[in-house]
Amino acid sequence: MNAIGVVAPSPVPFREGGAERLWNSLVVELRSRGIPVDLLKAPIRERTLAQLLAGYATFAEWDLSHFDQVITGKYPAWAIEHPNHRLWMLHPLRGLYDRYPGSLPAQLPRMLDADLHAAAGLPGRLAEG
Repeated sequence: MNAIGVVAPSPVPFREGGAERLWNSLVVELRSRGIPVDLLKAPIRERTLAQLLAGYATFAEWDLSHFDQVITGKYPAWAIEHPNHRLWMLHPLRGLYDRYPGSLPAQLPRMLDADLHAAAGLPGRLAEG
């Protein structure tokens, strides 16, 4: 049976939202079908652009080659590199649009480039939820 790694950010400070409920439910459902699965999370601060970029770097460094498949759905976790990476895009950089100051547009292309680069090489289908 193929082992699946579900990879997600853990917001700092922690709060449980729809994405967190989705990951937990996905893991429960896969396990109920006998599929070996693990939920892997890293604490991610996103109060500043530098913190968010550090989050992308954190996930980009992870070696998850011991999983047969990796599922991500929220920035910056989709920076994971894996030959069988599936992206379920929940909301692309929603935090960027919801929280950052109006002065951000000068910095925005760098963030969008990081998102597009992370998603561009993924095989299979992308699903936006």
